[in-house]
Amino acid sequence: MTSYDFEYSKYIYFFIYIKIILLPKLLESRDSANMPPLAGGEGRSTGSYRFLRKLHSYEGAPHLVLEIFLDKGVYEMAEEEFDSLPIIPVMSRLNGIEIGKAHQTLTVSVADPEISRYLNIDVGAATVEVVRSIQAKNEDVIYFGHLTYRADSFRLEMDLKK
Repeated sequence: MTSYDFEYSKYIYFFIYIKIILLPKLLESRDSANMPPLAGGEGRSTGSYRFLRKLHSYEGAPHLVLEIFLDKGVYEMAEEEFDSLPIIPVMSRLNGIEIGKAHQTLTVSVADPEISRYLNIDVGAATVEVVRSIQAKNEDVIYFGHLTYRADSFRLEMDLKK
């Protein structure tokens, strides 16, 4: 057993903690060799990913659209769970994955036509975008996600420590 389970969960949720548990609806799932270009320091592509697009709802209203590129080997460790449950908690339960680095950027933005359809908001309505990458210890990117939240249902909460 690796130290992944405990340390990874603490690391990711230090950056962002969402109090609402949302069960996703799988919109798209396909193999992909490509993912968005990586900025410096974001690791390197493995060249083999599973692309997942999911819609999370809360109390019947769409809340979040996720576009995730998950390393194919990681995806194959728990395909059904990755398709039907939130990605990070599934990853945190897997043995054999050692996280080297995780990074996340949060940006306030506006909805484009595609996002507005998924989230049932007007084009140009405020959104919160999160871009997250998780690297293995060898710097391979095993998770790359672009998450778009409705701004009217987003809450960021952190415990700041000395």
